Amino acid sequence: LYLNNKIKNKIIFYLLFTFLIIFLIIENINIKSYDDKSTTIINSNKSIEQINFLKDKIVLHLPIHIPEFGETSTYTLNWYFLTNAKSLNGYSGYAPKDQMAFLIKIKEKFDKEALKQLKIINTDYVIIHKSLLDKEAKKYEQFSDLYKQGAIYDDEELQILDLNKYNFEFKICDFEKDFNKDIK
Repeated sequence: LYLNNKIKNKIIFYLLFTFLIIFLIIENINIKSYDDKSTTIINSNKSIEQINFLKDKIVLHLPIHIPEFGETSTYTLNWYFLTNAKSLNGYSGYAPKDQMAFLIKIKEKFDKEALKQLKIINTDYVIIHKSLLDKEAKKYEQFSDLYKQGAIYDDEELQILDLNKYNFEFKICDFEKDFNKDIK
């Protein structure tokens, strides 16, 4: 009886051990990469040295995915990790209403006025992920000539716009001059 229990315990131990090993093997099999939309850097043949100019710059990635509307995407997170750029896309978990309203407006119509508004708030670059546009591709195609004016990189998957190349004219408000003139 004692020998019989010992054999049963060994069999149970080996079965559990085998099950655990099989579970660990299955758990670690990855059919696709962690983020199948994060290959744009690799596909565009840009090395980290080539995109190093984005370090500490304010960058907006298109297409814009608004978290409040259930559009979640992490496709830009690898860019921020590699470049140390500052995100305007709002994937930080902090999403004030004015920022969301601004992003929604830009998402709807990304024209010259949208580029100007981005420049006013000190955005340095806009990165258009053409391969991810899907339904929105036609909206961006109508402004392709405008985008070419500021493009510093352009291929079939990616376009990087430098907003400093547009030479927008705008006036930054001066509180003392603009608001206090009627008070005196």
